[in-house]
Amino acid sequence: LGHLPFLVGISSSQGLGYKLPAYRSVAKIASAENPVVATPVFVEPRHACQNLSNPEDVRGKIAIVSRGECLFSVKEAIVARAGAMAMVVINYASHGSILVHMAGTSKIPSVMITNSSGNRIIEALADGQMSDVQLTVVELGGGPQESEQTLSEFSSRCCTVDFRFKPEIVAPGEYIISARSDGGINKPNTPCYPEIGNHGNAALRASKGTSMAAPLVAGAAAIVRQYFVQGWYPTGAPVSQHAHFPSASLVKATLIAGAIPGKYHYQSSGSVHGSFVKSSEKSNLHWGYGL
Repeated sequence: LGHLPFLVGISSSQGLGYKLPAYRSVAKIASAENPVVATPVFVEPRHACQNLSNPEDVRGKIAIVSRGECLFSVKEAIVARAGAMAMVVINYASHGSILVHMAGTSKIPSVMITNSSGNRIIEALADGQMSDVQLTVVELGGGPQESEQTLSEFSSRCCTVDFRFKPEIVAPGEYIISARSDGGINKPNTPCYPEIGNHGNAALRASKGTSMAAPLVAGAAAIVRQYFVQGWYPTGAPVSQHAHFPSASLVKATLIAGAIPGKYHYQSSGSVHGSFVKSSEKSNLHWGYGL
């Protein structure tokens, strides 16, 4: 599970209609009630790591920026200084569908999209329709609880090769702050703040994937086991006569029974490619029985 994403919509009078998933920075938010709608323009130089050579073109527009060569906060500050209404960063081609949360400066709404989504914007502008094409940067909707119930785009789903139902449950595995080590010891002055990207010498770092989700499930399973071992079941209080060692199946069943269904999952095909859709199903092949 991850954070509820933004959407970058592409539209024109010629019938373009894409909804592209995006992850926002920690900067200013473009809410569903107050989206940013403007003409897109590519900045020059494309990485926006120095003052722009086309600030007049960027003013009042949504700046399209390439990832790399400098911090996200530097890019955001430069395009904001040029008068951009929002910034859309196109990810590296080699990173596939993986998106990251960007450290921002809280000046303008800033989001990241995949390289393939960036190519859709490039294609939309390639036919000389730049004055007609518009981008919409908007939050998908919902509050913190719905954010926690959104399946990450990169999460594995569906079945095993022998058609068993997987996953049964999911856990938070995106932008999880945990301990960081560089292999050294005796570093009392290491600062205690999350590392952003590959920068800094922090004692903590934000990461994602099964490395973050699996320990959370293991910890929950340990608590469930302790509940039975200490005799909390069925009275809700520790009674030694009720103590017993639960089987792995019982621990697993308890986790499944207590799971909260997800709400959003990524749709990679169909009439609207690359959008997050809301599901009313309590269990499915995306998140199993939930969180």
